[in-house]
Amino acid sequence: MAARVLLAQVLHEANTFNRFPRTLAGFELQGCHFGADVPAAFASTAMEMAGFLEAAHAHGWKVETPVATTLSVGGIVARDAFERFRDAMLAGLRALGRAAGILVALPG
Repeated sequence: MAARVLLAQVLHEANTFNRFPRTLAGFELQGCHFGADVPAAFASTAMEMAGFLEAAHAHGWKVETPVATTLSVGGIVARDAFERFRDAMLAGLRALGRAAGILVALPG
């Protein structure tokens, strides 16, 4: 049976010196992908998600790709964005059932 693995990417380096929160709209302007749109958006890039997808293919994993996004350095992540990303990842885990692993690309 194929391993079930969640693949996600939330690349944003937040700091408290910037007083402007990063909203979901801000993430969407710079590229925010959900679900089935993730592989097509990242497969041919040099980003972490591309490596995750390559490994999944090589090992025959069954994957869920709930969210992949990148946003330049800025203020803290706003509640709307946090909740959307959290909810997408939780839905992805529920869809997998019992997950063998979770790979999440984060900054730093």
